[in-house]
Amino acid sequence: MDHDEAANSYDAAYYREREQQARRLADAASVPSIRAIHLQMADRYSQLVERPPKISAGQST
Repeated sequence: MDHDEAANSYDAAYYREREQQARRLADAASVPSIRAIHLQMADRYSQLVERPPKISAGQST
């Protein structure tokens, strides 16, 4: 596994955990607008698992 594969593997695991956390918070939210915000965040984390952001040379992670 090269450096890029290792970084993407870590990122995917991080984003999956954040997605699950956001969904748990949405389930626990009693205010519909807050629930919607958590679900939007979960959807965005899910997108990041599928398509991680590209980091160009010179940018730190």
